[in-house]
Amino acid sequence: MKFKNYINEVLKKNTPLTNVSSSGAYQLRFKAAGEEWMFLANDTTFSDDWDIYFTKVNVDPLDPWSLKGDVGPKVFEVFAGVAEALKKFIKENKPEYFHFTAQGESRVKLYKKLSKLIERKTGYEHITTKTKGKSVIFYFSK
Repeated sequence: MKFKNYINEVLKKNTPLTNVSSSGAYQLRFKAAGEEWMFLANDTTFSDDWDIYFTKVNVDPLDPWSLKGDVGPKVFEVFAGVAEALKKFIKENKPEYFHFTAQGESRVKLYKKLSKLIERKTGYEHITTKTKGKSVIFYFSK
């Protein structure tokens, strides 16, 4: 199966999301690849420019950067959960701007595909991509 077709199939799955109460941040939890994940959105500058990120909930304190959800077929399951959470966030909050960061060649490739889906499905425009060291930041606007 082609990469694009595989992503489209995975994104058709409806990942159950759980709202998490928080002061100031928007948070959703979901299960993917046998782990629990947290989707977070913060408007730290209070300018309706939201920083989007996600992380595994129970991270090993001795190995905090070993997410193990971004390798092989697991990446698509996690990606589907993130995409579902992002759709819900956009629908409920209608932010003026939001952005997320990718680090590593495979994530940049995956996030570029996500950027195209966001433009096509939400009406948001991918306005710029900035490089910051080894990271790539994707910015979106209404």
